[in-house]
Amino acid sequence: MSTAPLEPAYTPRQSSAGPWTLISLASALGLLLVAAEPLLGGTAYGWAVVAVTAVFSARLALVDERTHTLPNRLTGALAVFGIIQAIGISAWRHDTAPLVIAGVTAVILASLYALLALTKSGGFGDIKFAGALALTIAPYAGLLTLYLLPIAFIISAVRVMARRVRGRAAKHPHGPSLAIAGIVLFVGSMLAGPALLPA
Repeated sequence: MSTAPLEPAYTPRQSSAGPWTLISLASALGLLLVAAEPLLGGTAYGWAVVAVTAVFSARLALVDERTHTLPNRLTGALAVFGIIQAIGISAWRHDTAPLVIAGVTAVILASLYALLALTKSGGFGDIKFAGALALTIAPYAGLLTLYLLPIAFIISAVRVMARRVRGRAAKHPHGPSLAIAGIVLFVGSMLAGPALLPA
């Protein structure tokens, strides 16, 4: 008879990076992109920000799909990255509008998601993720960033219908829908020619 302790078949992987490590990396990456803007030009810079946002969003969507949580270290890192971009764009344009619009849209979307969370129509992690996405997208999309909520809910509705067709429970995490909506909105604003980017 073996006396070895039983181990679970699955052991969740623990991240070795603390919350401040990821936020520091996001800050460094954000500052590097802001400093590189004169070399990249407005459009290439914008697409670089889209790529970084897509990576953060995809990671958050995967974590939420698996664990039904949106970790502070990831949403915080995306928010810090977005704030740095809004400040950078405002500095290049010598205009506070991109920063103000980013802040206002983040507050509006976070407030709407907070109301949804209080009515159990969403989770509290969605508040953080929506605010972080707004901070990142709004300097490019302007007030169109407010369409993040209806686009995300349309995607969620499609996901609910698909789950029901497959005979699965309708309840699902909202983070992946937010991630897809954010990238669709961001890419759409870049293709349309972001009005708030530096010339």
